[in-house]
Amino acid sequence: MTKLEPYAEYKNSGIEWLGMVPAEWTVIKTGHVTRLTTGWTPPTGDSEAYVGDNLWANISDLGPKILKDTSKRISDEAVTSARIARSRKGSLLFSFKLSVGQVSFAGTDMYTNEAIATFEETDRLSTRFAYYALPLYLLQNANENIYGAKLLNQDLMKSARLCLPAKTIQDRIADYLDRETAQIDELIGKQEGLIDLLAEKRQAIITHAITKGLNAADTKPSSLPWLGEVAAHWTLVKLKHVVDVLTGFPFKSEDFTEDLEDIALLRGVNVNPGQTNWGDTVRFSRLAADEYSTYLLRKGDLVLGLDRPIVSDGIRVCSIEERDLPALLLQRVARIRANNKANQEFIGHVLSSSVFASYLEPLFTGVSVPHMSPGQLGEFKIALPPLQEQEVILRSLRRSLSKLDVLADRSRSTIGLLRERRSALISAAVTGKIKVTEDDGR
Repeated sequence: MTKLEPYAEYKNSGIEWLGMVPAEWTVIKTGHVTRLTTGWTPPTGDSEAYVGDNLWANISDLGPKILKDTSKRISDEAVTSARIARSRKGSLLFSFKLSVGQVSFAGTDMYTNEAIATFEETDRLSTRFAYYALPLYLLQNANENIYGAKLLNQDLMKSARLCLPAKTIQDRIADYLDRETAQIDELIGKQEGLIDLLAEKRQAIITHAITKGLNAADTKPSSLPWLGEVAAHWTLVKLKHVVDVLTGFPFKSEDFTEDLEDIALLRGVNVNPGQTNWGDTVRFSRLAADEYSTYLLRKGDLVLGLDRPIVSDGIRVCSIEERDLPALLLQRVARIRANNKANQEFIGHVLSSSVFASYLEPLFTGVSVPHMSPGQLGEFKIALPPLQEQEVILRSLRRSLSKLDVLADRSRSTIGLLRERRSALISAAVTGKIKVTEDDGR
């Protein structure tokens, strides 16, 4: 990449977070350089409003640089009755609620919901420049809720101050960023592909270990479609015979608290493949918790999300760690503890494997909201080696998987550095910390 120099002369922008900006750039409010409109959502009970041919973008649709299709449509009648503004082809769509700062260009004429703002090209603002600049500038003008989440509305967006060069320079900067970010994104894509390959190899190693062990010389057919061939001397058993399953208590939402001194409730939303996620945490009174001691989790417990147990990146099962405690088990999550016939870690590998996924998938065919029952979990048949052999398999697995995990962590670290580089480059270019010449922008 070409080394870029700063501008020859700077001035104080008058904006604390921005500091000094190129002398020839203009500090101006967003509302003075572009027109901003927002969309609308038909009432959820009006099913007829959602039957039509008009593209209607939601926040979940944003992300692709050019949005050509949407997951939902609305009717002509809905458009007419609400007098909803149309987002024209080429305009910039910006999410200002929930996933704040997501941007896409409208690849064709469409409508949006009320959480998306549409910015149009003007003689003072290039939407190609705005694609990179607005996620930075507008978020600096956002308020925050008690959880630190960014909050924007139309007034805050219109009053956000931008620092803009001449429009020809805006397009030159956009050209430069298009090229440079594409190169960075390509590198990120390669690292993500490597992580996917490592995950596939990891899954293959686990599947082989939990069905055939370390020596696959002597196998037998299991007669079960999800198991296939298994080690000849292993026993086929139902999961309910080797583990104890407990589903959570239906704590009432009105009893939830946000007091950090209270006990966390483990909900389905907190169970991710391989790890817990406490980003959205509710709690229960510590003083009243003694009555529910049966539902207290302990280190090493396996927990499985019963709602949508299969997601794109695996089975929603993980092991409870010390950092997760104390915690109580809420309904729609299963706690799994191996008895004296099985090793807890071995069972964890079984439940996170493609074998378990293959068992689950036929159960959910045609089901709009997949939900697993404790009974279905208990009927899952596995191939179980003797306890001593389970230990031997686990020692080998730990060695093999740790090597793959190290490689995957390196790739994730590289991705993090590349994303930091991408953000820093965009920030420097759209705030005038570096000068993009005509040659740089080619």
